[in-house]
Amino acid sequence: MTFTDHEYKKIDNLVGGLCRKRSRALMKHELRFDYEVHDDIIIILECRPLHKTPDHWLRFPMVKIHFRREESVWDAYRLGSNGQWLLQSSTQPGDDLLKLVNEIGDNPKQVYFSDPVRLP
Repeated sequence: MTFTDHEYKKIDNLVGGLCRKRSRALMKHELRFDYEVHDDIIIILECRPLHKTPDHWLRFPMVKIHFRREESVWDAYRLGSNGQWLLQSSTQPGDDLLKLVNEIGDNPKQVYFSDPVRLP
């Protein structure tokens, strides 16, 4: 099941906000973060320009966020070295997406990023 318009706005505010915070102005031509939404899944992407054609960017999946609507639970996965998604954390039923996004941004075990970023 896809997200509602209200949920899309919240996703852009939270997940998009995290991506915009991580995309530092000094490195905007070398590295940025973006996200895509597919049904009930959000993918956070690391984007880097191709060396020989810098106006073409490669998009590498880093984090998958899955919403299990029937249980009202958000799951966060990281991409393993074998290309499989590995479950890293889940919210409690009814918890807000903000909690999971802040956990991804805080990144205490450095499984998602190398430094923490927190949303207000």
